[in-house]
Amino acid sequence: VAVVDQSGSMRKTDTSEGATRADVVWLALALNFISSRIKKGESTATDLFSLVSMGDIGNILISQQPTDWILFNKIIDLLRNSIPLGDGNYIPSLDSAENLLNVNPYGSCSLLLIFLSDGRPSDRLKKNTILVSDMMIGLQKIVSARVANLASFFGRRLTVGAIALG
Repeated sequence: VAVVDQSGSMRKTDTSEGATRADVVWLALALNFISSRIKKGESTATDLFSLVSMGDIGNILISQQPTDWILFNKIIDLLRNSIPLGDGNYIPSLDSAENLLNVNPYGSCSLLLIFLSDGRPSDRLKKNTILVSDMMIGLQKIVSARVANLASFFGRRLTVGAIALG
C-alpha cells in the first residue's frame, strides 16, 4: 500500500528539471517501482498494489491491482490528471491504508506500507491546544502509535517506509 501526499505543497516545483513534487512521486512509482519490477521479472500476478491519496481524506485510488502494465498506465493517468490541493492528513490516510492491509488474511504474504510525502501532518487535533508545537508533538505521537500498532499486528510480514521530498 502506497500513501501518496496530495496536499497543496506537492505542487511546488523545487525538484530537478522543474517537475512538481507530485510529478516526482508519480514518476518514481511508475518507473522505479512498477516498470522496473515488471521488466526484471520481479513481480507476479499475485503481487497486488493499492494506493491511498493523502489529502483532506484518505481516498483509495487503486485497490488490489496486480503489478502489471495496466497498473503502470493507471499511475501515468494520475500523473496527468491529479491536482494536489488542500491538507495532507495522515490519520484518515492511515485508516484507509489499514483497511487495505487487513484485506490480506494470508500469514505468509509480505506487506509494504510506504509513505511518499513532503511534510509533516496537517491533521488537526480535536482538543483545544494553545501551542502549535504541542499540537504537532501530540499528532506525531498519534501517528507513530498507529504505525506501531500496525507493525505489532502484522509483525514481520509488514515493512514500513517513507520517502521524503522537498
